[in-house]
Amino acid sequence: MKSELRSTEELDLEIERVCKNITESYDFFDYIRGFDFGVKDVLKNIDVIRYDEITKDFDGIQFYVAFKKRIEILASIEYAKRLDSESYEMYLSDFTDDEILDDVTSYPVPEEDFYDGIKDDVRRELMDTSIFLEKIFYGDAVKITSDDLKYANDWRAKTTINAIDMSRIAFLNRYGGFMGGMDNKEYNEVIGDVLKENASIETVKKAREIPFGYGWEEGGIGKSTIWAEIDLSAPDEILFEGFKNWIGHAREMHGNVFDKKVSKGKVKSNFKPSLIKRWKVLRVLAYFDMKILSSFFHQSPTLKQYGDALYFDEYDVDTTEKVRKTLIPIVQDVVDGDCLDNLMQKVIAEDKIPK
Repeated sequence: MKSELRSTEELDLEIERVCKNITESYDFFDYIRGFDFGVKDVLKNIDVIRYDEITKDFDGIQFYVAFKKRIEILASIEYAKRLDSESYEMYLSDFTDDEILDDVTSYPVPEEDFYDGIKDDVRRELMDTSIFLEKIFYGDAVKITSDDLKYANDWRAKTTINAIDMSRIAFLNRYGGFMGGMDNKEYNEVIGDVLKENASIETVKKAREIPFGYGWEEGGIGKSTIWAEIDLSAPDEILFEGFKNWIGHAREMHGNVFDKKVSKGKVKSNFKPSLIKRWKVLRVLAYFDMKILSSFFHQSPTLKQYGDALYFDEYDVDTTEKVRKTLIPIVQDVVDGDCLDNLMQKVIAEDKIPK
């Protein structure tokens, strides 16, 4: 059943709500930029016990969304810092002397306009961050809302098995070298001719000469995918056993096409369910929010300060070493490693994606 189009009144209300959120976000951003926060102010704003209470029942998908959100916010803050550090002299250096003396064009802009533009760019970049910081100050940053699900929108790219058709193949490969793998004009013309009703024998012969694996994606989100066909009428036990025997050959075929080394043995997931428990025990989410506040207010807590704030209730533990040797490696794996991708693949495989 098709969804009904929203009325003009509903759209107007939605636009009004969005504009109101933007205005309030900018107002709060300007407000907190005036805070003179030190390290202690940053760390004490994170109520570790409240984080424990809310995250005790978190499952994999909730942690995935929470981590993805914070990784994006940290990246946004760092990008805003780079914007804020740009100088008018750096800006002028991108112009030639002839361009600077040109009275016809509007560039380069005057110095005052340049810095006003930088300020506006920073505010826009940090709009979502401002909303999140407000939630931190009101103690609502840990809860997952429906709006947060946008941070899990890439879950389809983590699906290990997908049904595709010709329209999907054509769509992906419309982007050539950017998303798809069909960037050879001659091959594409031959394939197009074969699909025509009266393709010649010569055209079909040319199609058979196209290298095996053409169209598989070499880069981008599908860089490790290939196309295959499945006989759905085959009994399940035969399909499952056949897949186990076939997967090694498939990886070898993919490696041969792109001249890459492939694993000879089984590829095992490095995500273990016990990791979710460790995220809770180590208070990783609280650490992320301390990190976000520290970055926003240009503070650099020491490992000892992080340890004292996060593990204040652990008396027989060297909390500095706990941060250094246990927490930081786990955080780095969340940010730079494969654990979140493996987690999402596991969630998808178990059909636990929220419907």
